Amino acid sequence: GVFEGEIVWLSDSRTLLVSLIPGRRTAPPQPPLAPSGPNVQENLGGKTPAPTYQDLLQNPYDEQLFEHYATTQLAVVTVDGQVTPLGVPGIITAATPSPDGRFILVEALHRPFSYTVPAESFPRTIDVWDRSGEPVYRVADLPLADKVPITFGSVPTGPRSVSWRADADATLYWAEALDGGDAGVQTDERDRLYMLPPPFDGPPISLLTLNLRFGGVQWSSDELALVSGWWWKTRNIRVWRIYPGAPHTPPVLLQDRSYEDRYNDPGDPLMRLTDRGTSVLMTQGDSVLYLIGTGASPEGNRPFL
Repeated sequence: GVFEGEIVWLSDSRTLLVSLIPGRRTAPPQPPLAPSGPNVQENLGGKTPAPTYQDLLQNPYDEQLFEHYATTQLAVVTVDGQVTPLGVPGIITAATPSPDGRFILVEALHRPFSYTVPAESFPRTIDVWDRSGEPVYRVADLPLADKVPITFGSVPTGPRSVSWRADADATLYWAEALDGGDAGVQTDERDRLYMLPPPFDGPPISLLTLNLRFGGVQWSSDELALVSGWWWKTRNIRVWRIYPGAPHTPPVLLQDRSYEDRYNDPGDPLMRLTDRGTSVLMTQGDSVLYLIGTGASPEGNRPFL
C-alpha cells in the first residue's frame, strides 16, 4: 500500500483488484558498511530552474530501500477467496479497472531515479493490461520530469490525467500539452484532449483543443460531456460541452468566469453512480443538468440546487 493501497471492486461485484507484497520479497537491504563510491550527479549543460524538495532519495542505498518497499504485486481476489496474481511485480502507483472490468490501466515507476525531485516525477510507464495481466497497449513511457518550467500552470509533456471514460465500457482518455508544458509561452493552444476506444490499435481521437490548462472531464453519454479548463495567472475557468460520439461537432462554451468569484459561481454538476460504480452526470435527457452550490452572497451562504 505504499502507492496503490486501495481495494477496488470490479464491475461484476464479485472480484477485487488489490495490491500485495510480492511473494518472493526478501528481507530489507542492509546499509553498506562503507560507501561504494561518491554520490555522482550530472549536469548536462542546460539551465533548469527548479523548486526544492525535502525527504528525497540521497544515495544508492535509499534507492534500494525505495524499490524494496514500493514494489507491488497486483492481484484479483474473488469473494470466495481465490487469489490470482496479475503480471510481474513493479513500483505500481495506480491500477484502475475499466468500467466493464475487461482491462486494467496500470502506472508504474522505473529507473533511473532522481535525487532532486520526488517520486511523482520519476520515469513511468502507463499501460493497459487485460484481466490475465498481459499488456495489450502502451499509452506512454514518460521520462524523468525534472525539467518542468517553474511558471505556475506548467506541466510535464506527454500524456497525463490518463483514465477511463466513466460512461463507456473501456475507452481511454488523456490530455497532452501543446505548449511544451510551459505556461510562460504565449500561445492560443495549451492542451488537447484525446480519446481511444478498444482495441486500442488506431490513432487517438482528438476531442477538444483548449486555450487553457486541462482541468477534467465529467462524462454522460456520446451526446454530452463537460470539459473544464483553468489558467492560474488570470484565475479563469471555462467549461465546454462536447459531443464524444461526434468529435468534429464544435464545442459549446457554457462557463467563462473567475474561479475566485464565489458570488457568481453557478455551482457544480450533480453526479450519479452507475451500476458499474462510476460517476456520471445526473441529467434529464441530454439537455438538462442539475447544479448544486453553496450560494455565496453578501448576506452569507444560500445553498441551492
